[in-house]
Amino acid sequence: MKTAVLMSSVLFVVSSAFARLPFVNGDRIAFLGDSITQCGSDDPRGWVNILESRVRKEVDEVAFIHAGIGGNTSADMLKRINADVIRRKPTWVFFSCGVNDSPNPAADNPGVPLDKYVKNVSTIFDKLDKTGAKIVVLSQTPVMEDDPNYGANINLVSYNAELKRMALERKYIYLDPGAAIRKAIA
Repeated sequence: MKTAVLMSSVLFVVSSAFARLPFVNGDRIAFLGDSITQCGSDDPRGWVNILESRVRKEVDEVAFIHAGIGGNTSADMLKRINADVIRRKPTWVFFSCGVNDSPNPAADNPGVPLDKYVKNVSTIFDKLDKTGAKIVVLSQTPVMEDDPNYGANINLVSYNAELKRMALERKYIYLDPGAAIRKAIA
């Protein structure tokens, strides 16, 4: 799948929820994730950059915290959440995690076992809850649309299901760009 399609699909879903997100002056918006978040920040056409420009049109004084690192798993994000996000006192956190946790046979990535993923994400959410920040959780997108990644995409289903369950239990805002991309692929 081309990066532009991925970013535009993520942006579409995030943008559709944008009107419901009441950003105000003084907000500190963090983006915690893996390569999808990092690319969204690094690429001028990326979903993070476009969202930032839309926020700036609505709100004069806002800070953005870029904490997307390609290849990160839930364990990596748990190790760095205090330094990269919490110490910077976010009022909003966009959270995207799971693609690198899910086993990917085509990339010889054994992933992080689902129970460990759930434990890591739950601990991350516990830490974020203590900040009082509003949390926006994004589903994971398909790894790629080609057949060698089919196993990874199948494996991702259970990781997305657990991520959604945890987000909804905590009454976080849950957005599903993965569904939009699967629809675009179909």
